[in-house]
Amino acid sequence: MDTITTYLDSLFASLPDNDKTRQAKADMLANMRDYYRDLLREGKSEEAAIGAVISAFGSIDELRTDLGMPAQATATTTQSDPTDAEEEADEDAITETELRSFWHMADQFATQIALGVLLCAVSIALPAYTGGGRWEGFGVIGMFLLAALAVGLFIWGGTVFSQQKKQLNDRPITASAKQLANKTTGEYTRQFAAGLIAGIMICIGSL
Repeated sequence: MDTITTYLDSLFASLPDNDKTRQAKADMLANMRDYYRDLLREGKSEEAAIGAVISAFGSIDELRTDLGMPAQATATTTQSDPTDAEEEADEDAITETELRSFWHMADQFATQIALGVLLCAVSIALPAYTGGGRWEGFGVIGMFLLAALAVGLFIWGGTVFSQQKKQLNDRPITASAKQLANKTTGEYTRQFAAGLIAGIMICIGSL
């Protein structure tokens, strides 16, 4: 993690020190840490995980674009496209950092929903497994406790997801963020199809 922090410090060294860049740096560090831990859990080595994290989060030019800043000047000066200039000037545009943060939160929301559904299923099964004996009362109490916990997960996850989603509504999006969204959507579609097939098979097997 020290390598990632050092890389991030060097990445932001040439950017102005203001509230926007500090917030972007904090968000980016949190996302990089989460991604790094996910890679380690998948079995990657520390070196491979660090390399994957650094390559996934782009270069200084992409970062400046995300923050609505012009690219660093080069020796050759070309006439800028008015459309590109207008996009860079739009500080309210959705950036890649915001997208990654939103998708990470969406993953957490999906996990909360799945856990809530599992708790509901277990809560219904408890009285059936404890009925007719001295543990029947504990089964009923456990059913209500698990059901209450599941409802709490649904409400909490839905509220946080809705608030995060509202922050992206009715806002333009940078070109680099749009490319990232298209790529990620394609990957998600394949994962969703595989998960849907597995879920249907599990439901059939449970019957």
